[in-house]
Amino acid sequence: MDQPGLKITLTADLHWGIARGMNANHAMVDYVLANPPDVFLLAGDIGHSHHFAECLGKFKQLDCIKALVPGNHDIWVTQDDQRGTSWDLYSNILPKIASEFGFHYLDKNPLHLDKHGLSIVGNMNWYDYSWSEQKILENYPGEEARLLSKRLLEANTMILITFAGNMMTNLLPEK
Repeated sequence: MDQPGLKITLTADLHWGIARGMNANHAMVDYVLANPPDVFLLAGDIGHSHHFAECLGKFKQLDCIKALVPGNHDIWVTQDDQRGTSWDLYSNILPKIASEFGFHYLDKNPLHLDKHGLSIVGNMNWYDYSWSEQKILENYPGEEARLLSKRLLEANTMILITFAGNMMTNLLPEK
């Protein structure tokens, strides 16, 4: 039996809080709220500094599945930042904010939509190149083929969202 189509809206690099581009951001918010998808995804550089929550708040009333992957600008801090370190933001603060606004934090866990045979996987993948293809080949010769052969078993289809990375793009199932 065929499942009905799944409408997915994905946007990235909103940089909420930066004056340049805010008119387009507001127009996009209005459009998404007026035309709600089944799944709404935000991929990286959502809001600068304290604007992360402000941006997510724009979609609080959006009645659909919501998920996100943070970007490098979402975890930038200053030396005297009251929120703590970038790691504090990434691992504790941003997931909590995401949850408060009804967003699934993809860096913590994949989002499985069993009814649709779909899993959405995300990772910020920022600045740590220790798992790049080059480093894997240097540190684990002969492992590239094994890594590229990995498939997600729980779903028929997988969407991989990664911010500033490209190593894992071959994980999509073969048709």
